[in-house]
Amino acid sequence: EAIQDSLNSLNFMLDIILSKTGLLIPPDLIPDLKIEKKTYKKNDIITREGQIEKYAYALREGCVKVTFNHNDTSFILGIWFKGDMFSSLVSFLEQSPSRTNIIALTETEVERVDYTQIQKYYRQYHMVSEVGRKVIEHQFILKANRELEMLSKTAEERYMELIEQSGHLILDQPVKEIASYLGIHPESLSRIRRRIKQQMQMK
Repeated sequence: EAIQDSLNSLNFMLDIILSKTGLLIPPDLIPDLKIEKKTYKKNDIITREGQIEKYAYALREGCVKVTFNHNDTSFILGIWFKGDMFSSLVSFLEQSPSRTNIIALTETEVERVDYTQIQKYYRQYHMVSEVGRKVIEHQFILKANRELEMLSKTAEERYMELIEQSGHLILDQPVKEIASYLGIHPESLSRIRRRIKQQMQMK
């Protein structure tokens, strides 16, 4: 059973990598890769500000947020959902203290691989090193696209896309949290929600 769980975790992680990068790693290339399955309760801190990020994660169930605290205000920089890969990326790459927190927004299940193992396989296999490069590229492309969307799309458009991405999980989150991610005031989001509700009632 333990062996089967390990294979399931490996296959899940490799499927996520394939979907994000287009690169397929044969499972038999990294048979001794240790992938740890872990669960978090809502509001559990996965990575804390000041902590050195030791893991790269793949999200099996639930959703998480990345926050940055400044002048007693918490800003939501990102929200990740089922099938996403995440980490406190700068901290992970530099092995330096994280400037952000990663927090479970719901009951959350992840698979994670530690930094030491990843570096070991980078040195052993060019293919794994190429996958790592592609994963990092993917993360920065997502960041760039989000920044462009903040300028080019309306708050309502971004909100509707967020609902679609989350499978409606985001609807259970406080208005203040969602508004922070969208870069708008909570009052503005409340108006958007009322307008959408009215539009649906008219159909």
